[in-house]
Amino acid sequence: MFQLKTLTLNTIAISIIVFMLVLNFAFPRVFQTLDDTFRDYMFLQRGASAQSHQVVIVDIDEKSLAALGQWPWGRDTMATIIQHLKLAGADVIGLDILFSEPDRTSPSNITKKYQLAMPNTIDHDQMLADAITSANVVLGYFLNFTQAINTEQYPNVSANIWEEAHTQGATLKATGVLLNIDQIQNSTPYNGFINTNYESGMVRVAPLVIKYNDILFPSLALEMYRVHQAVEDIAVRYNPVGIDSLELDRKFLTDTQGRLHINYRGPDHTFTYVSAVDAYHNTFKPADIRNKAVLIGTTATGLHDLRVTPFDDAFPGVEVHANILDNLIVGDYLYQPLWATMLADPLMVIGIIFMIRLFFSHFSAPYLVLALAFTLTGVYGLYYWILFEFHIILNNFYPLVSVILMFFALLVINYIYIDLQQRHIREKFAKKVSIAVVEDILQHNHTDILAGVERNISIFFSDIRGFTSISEALSAKEVINLLNIYMTPMSDIIMHRQGTIDKFIGDAIMAYWNAPKDVIDHPDQAVLTALEQLQTLAQVNQTLQERFQISVDIGIGINSGLAVVGEMGSTGRSDYTVIGDMVNIASRLEGLNKLYGTRIIISENTLNGLKGTYILRELDYVTVKGKAEPIAIYEVIGQGHAAPDLARELAAYHTALQHYRAGDFATAGQCFEALLAQATQSILYQTYIQRCQQFMQTPPALPFDYAHSIASK
Repeated sequence: MFQLKTLTLNTIAISIIVFMLVLNFAFPRVFQTLDDTFRDYMFLQRGASAQSHQVVIVDIDEKSLAALGQWPWGRDTMATIIQHLKLAGADVIGLDILFSEPDRTSPSNITKKYQLAMPNTIDHDQMLADAITSANVVLGYFLNFTQAINTEQYPNVSANIWEEAHTQGATLKATGVLLNIDQIQNSTPYNGFINTNYESGMVRVAPLVIKYNDILFPSLALEMYRVHQAVEDIAVRYNPVGIDSLELDRKFLTDTQGRLHINYRGPDHTFTYVSAVDAYHNTFKPADIRNKAVLIGTTATGLHDLRVTPFDDAFPGVEVHANILDNLIVGDYLYQPLWATMLADPLMVIGIIFMIRLFFSHFSAPYLVLALAFTLTGVYGLYYWILFEFHIILNNFYPLVSVILMFFALLVINYIYIDLQQRHIREKFAKKVSIAVVEDILQHNHTDILAGVERNISIFFSDIRGFTSISEALSAKEVINLLNIYMTPMSDIIMHRQGTIDKFIGDAIMAYWNAPKDVIDHPDQAVLTALEQLQTLAQVNQTLQERFQISVDIGIGINSGLAVVGEMGSTGRSDYTVIGDMVNIASRLEGLNKLYGTRIIISENTLNGLKGTYILRELDYVTVKGKAEPIAIYEVIGQGHAAPDLARELAAYHTALQHYRAGDFATAGQCFEALLAQATQSILYQTYIQRCQQFMQTPPALPFDYAHSIASK
């Protein structure tokens, strides 16, 4: 029996080795995500690391936007910032910003637009171009991989980039380019692409060179490094499967596509940051800038230059460039050599499995569990040390899984061996053999994540008003019972109206129409659902009064438009859901009911899709933070036509609203005060009265921007 156990263990060990080697060589990308996840966790454990302190970020942050106005700023502002950085002694300045359109605020462009005879007007674009020319500025531009745009335009190339004769490797190839306007693009010979990841997802590697129309172009970080180090030539070396390295003043090893594995210095704001408004007012410390490589970019959430990195799901894109540049300066970037994949990874798997086979095969189950924990910790620590001490990337997944599989095999074999011994003893003493416990095997179906599709949908958010206060007065069990009483009929209405319930968020409901099932009149169905829920709420409140002596009220927000719909999430845990700006807007509309004293608010996008007749009241124009164009929002009062009294009130209200938007705040205020006397919509009228009083005391700049600003999630 002992010989059988030994033979079985040897067979299993060899089988695991063969299985792992087949996965490694035949399916190298199958478990790449898990391998990357292990490495991401190592970054989180390590935390912040040393840097060169030669890279500084000038940040277009929330503070700067509050002081200098919303983005984009006038080019004269950017010119002033660059001039101040130059005077402070910046060695090279990189712009993680694209100026693809002329400055609409420039006086010269305004005179051209309106054909005004005003010679020698100020040209903001030329001011920025002059500032760029006077300093070592590296411009950013964007290479496109999905569309062939501007295929006859080329970025400037000041470096001498030359390749070896073998140029048939796996170099990344762009299909289009988005440049700055000519006036700015031609102001400097230095520029680099700002793409940090040509695919979606986690930014772990970034291309240093990309080929466009058979010409290699450098990245923003590589070009800044070249200018910072005063190097003229970039040599691209190849191996049989692709790019091997780039040579400037020293050699930089890359993957076969010319990409650098980023050794992140730490979480966001690890580098020295200077607020753009301080650079504009020249109130920063010159010592922070002198002889440094300076990157100008943004961390403001509303400007959407955020990336997913091992440290954060919303990491500033400009700091990704800073990490790449600092990796080049220090030379401690991560590298995955071919010998690691072809030799080191397989040998590590073989060595680990045979070590476990030799040293732990005679351990009993409790000791095997302890040995598994220590072995996993040791292997993990070894790979952690190799990664951050030698900056070499080895595959984490296969060795760690090999440890688990081998220990699991030992546990199973030991169990079987003990069971065979027990059976042998029972048979020998003629005892009845116990029936083995049969365990159900749960099979997990692994399906590919469905690619998201873009659909025109109507999104619905509802929320119980003051639910926190209500829940504090009830026990946990009563809160659950209350929600069940409320949610059941509300959910039934949504499903009856062909809606899809996305999720329950505490006391809130998120739903949408026209996905996955086609609903032609989805805006109407969403609005009718809201009206029917308000009618049903009276019955719900009657039940709640009987059981808990309370009643509830709700607010509903509805928006329509294009959103991405599909199976989203992580492997093993995903959900069919929707994402997009219009989802955030719908959520904000629901919250605006408190501000306007309403119960149902829809956007103009939903209104434009309605086919039925409804009683509506235009409420306001709102601007979502991060969006330039305001949208009109409306209160849904009911279905059909308004009664005479209500129709007269709505007509008087819209007349008052016209006076308000025309800037006649005195007349508008009087009209709203007259409406307030009727007290059918006191909160809305009071809101406009307060605005009119405020604007009469502090007149706004003309033309009057009457859009109300709301924050975005």
